[in-house]
Amino acid sequence: MSDTDLMTRAGASCEFCGAGQGLAAVDVPPAGPVLLCDICRGEEDATAGHWRCLEGAAWSEVPAVQLAVWRKLGGLDEAWAA
Repeated sequence: MSDTDLMTRAGASCEFCGAGQGLAAVDVPPAGPVLLCDICRGEEDATAGHWRCLEGAAWSEVPAVQLAVWRKLGGLDEAWAA
């Protein structure tokens, strides 16, 4: 998928939290790429509350986003993420 196609699919926003800045593609094998912001890519510190965005992102119709959310939730040490 081209960067242009990915930006179009994601509506030029992070596919986890909806942020519009600091976006970059992240490959999620074997499903494909997702578009994430700096915080969701782990390049900036995030509060535990930030990851609540995954509750909505989990309902994405995009398999790569669903898989990325599932993997991220598995790595969080929060009762609500279990």
